[in-house]
Amino acid sequence: MKILALDDDIAMTNLIKAYAKKLNYSVEVINNPDKLLEKIARFNPDLIILDLMMPKKDGLSLLKSIKEMELFKHIPVLIISARANRSTILSCLSAGAIGFLPKPIGLDLLSKRLHDIFDEKES
Repeated sequence: MKILALDDDIAMTNLIKAYAKKLNYSVEVINNPDKLLEKIARFNPDLIILDLMMPKKDGLSLLKSIKEMELFKHIPVLIISARANRSTILSCLSAGAIGFLPKPIGLDLLSKRLHDIFDEKES
């Protein structure tokens, strides 16, 4: 399974990459939201992990863009953010996110969530 992760924080994308590789997933990371749609088209991920709060573009707008595009709307998107209040989570889910993980992300929680997503996708 292939995962594409976008976060403006390089340390966070490196952490996600290390965790996902440890779980035997193929991972690509980017730190520039302007490159997201191009990277999705080239990498063809099975899952996108998307940071919610970034300086140039917010993750919610990017999520909506992904879900509006015929080529990409089938790809599940998992949102990550330090802002994990109820209204933020509900906004993400109603915009089409498959789930939400609060930062900081731990290996156990990420592992469980990835397994849940990919098990659900296969059934």
